[in-house]
Amino acid sequence: MMYRRWWMGVVTGLWACSLSSQLGGHSVSTSGAGPTSSEDPGVFTVPDLFAMSRADAVAALQRAGHRGTVEDDTHNSCGSAVDGTVIELGHVCRQQPAAGGRMTASLPMTLLVQSEDPRQGRLGETMEWHLMPDVVGMPADRALAALRQAGFTGPEADNFREVADSDCQPGIVCRQFPAPLTRALLRSGHSFTMGALPKPEAPPAQAGVDAGVPTPSDAGTADPGSLF
Repeated sequence: MMYRRWWMGVVTGLWACSLSSQLGGHSVSTSGAGPTSSEDPGVFTVPDLFAMSRADAVAALQRAGHRGTVEDDTHNSCGSAVDGTVIELGHVCRQQPAAGGRMTASLPMTLLVQSEDPRQGRLGETMEWHLMPDVVGMPADRALAALRQAGFTGPEADNFREVADSDCQPGIVCRQFPAPLTRALLRSGHSFTMGALPKPEAPPAQAGVDAGVPTPSDAGTADPGSLF
């Protein structure tokens, strides 16, 4: 009986050594659990590439684990601004898949890249446009200077209108049309509203002058003899 137990132990030990050798010497778990790491080396988290140059976006993808191709969206355009950010020439305004999602490393990434000047276009044509600056909160002189710098050089940019409005501070632009960071035609109507400046008060009348009362100089020239 003892011999039989010893022989079973020897056989079990030999089987375990053989299995360990086949698996490269790694220990074997008998619990049935899968891989200890939950990370799949073939999947990565997509980084946010918004407003990056195309070269920087490709580098960021590679660092994150992307191994596929990077393709350009040639069917759409960025416009001038996205969510209040001006998209510079050659920079990313949209990506597919979106940032934050999980993506297979070998799949292609699609980027929409700015392909035109975001601040002006069609120069010299009837439909010439410029990017409207945000002049709300500026005094009228500073607002006009900002418009001139943005390319609005015609008289249409001088349309500043004063209103008696409690929401508008005197001399400060409180509303504008077109809206900031939109493309506005050079020769179209523009309007800028600001609070009315206080009217200058008329100087007070000098005592005696307007009432017809003789002044001391007039009294001194009277002939005393004429009073009798």
